[in-house]
Amino acid sequence: MRRVFLIAAVLAVLTGCTEGSGSDTSRDTSKVTTSAATTTTEAAASQAVSESDSSAADEPGDLERKPLYDTTPVSDAYLTGDTSALDDEQLAILDKASEVLDDIIRDGMTDYEKELAVHDWIVYNVGYAEDTLNAIAAEDPHNETPYGTLINGKAVCLGYATTFRMFMDMLKIPCRYVRKPAHVSGDHAWNMVELDGHWYYVDVTWDDPTPDNKERPIKHEYFNADESLMLKEHVWDYDDYPPTDSYDYSYFVQSCRTLESQADVGALLDEMLDKNCADCTFVIEGTELPETNRTTVFPPAEHHEDTGLEELTDTMSAWKQKDGEHNVSAVIEVVDGKPMVSVKITLKPKKE
Repeated sequence: MRRVFLIAAVLAVLTGCTEGSGSDTSRDTSKVTTSAATTTTEAAASQAVSESDSSAADEPGDLERKPLYDTTPVSDAYLTGDTSALDDEQLAILDKASEVLDDIIRDGMTDYEKELAVHDWIVYNVGYAEDTLNAIAAEDPHNETPYGTLINGKAVCLGYATTFRMFMDMLKIPCRYVRKPAHVSGDHAWNMVELDGHWYYVDVTWDDPTPDNKERPIKHEYFNADESLMLKEHVWDYDDYPPTDSYDYSYFVQSCRTLESQADVGALLDEMLDKNCADCTFVIEGTELPETNRTTVFPPAEHHEDTGLEELTDTMSAWKQKDGEHNVSAVIEVVDGKPMVSVKITLKPKKE
């Protein structure tokens, strides 16, 4: 009995990083939907932003747990060119991180494009350390650091979050950690980024589902998300962090395309796969979209609501049948009062 209790306790801690590990939908999300919210939370946001340059150990709610890996020496060495203070492990991290940035960052990129490139590189090249879900296996401390992420190619949420923060610091994009409160069972960490004075949530771990599969298109569900989306599955002391008061750099808005006709969705789906992208949004010229959030567009239910998008659903059905390897779905997302179609591509499970 004691052994069973021990295993259960360990699993409760380890599964905190995995998607869907907890939710708290009772929070007040009214401040998310309008930029006027900044005036009502200005003092709290100012305090939170002033802490964004602090070390990982200073993050809110972390006093009862070990601090996150401090990436500051590596990012500082990258920016200054002075590596004299780095140990061998930090030098290895710096060398690999520099190689990655040389490969994915191009002149003329915006901060949003740089952030997206880093997110996608991590999701594609790093796998969640599934051995940590085994309560009997020995834990590798590198799983919680950029060394595990960049050198070993595997990490848990702490490794994902610290690596993303390190890259943002190297690119001079304001970034901070967010972490599950110490009093909540399990542990999970993710990030916030600031673009043009507005903050957004990023959870790279939850955009990288297990088991790892290179054939799976990269998803962006938790890339530059707002507070209301995060509150569906994440638990944190959100008053300790800046409010999300803008959709300008949300993935929904930035990925939105304008199609000339409903029939053009087939070409868009092909383009998404060519770019290894699992999700995007679009509007259609001259087509009025339903204004009810989460209205199902595809696949249509047996008794589905008439959306006036029959040509769109027919095209998506034909594309899915021709492709054969992927599932596709689409719903209406109303972002900042504007309806758009949100489409997602997922890899079909392989038959045994």
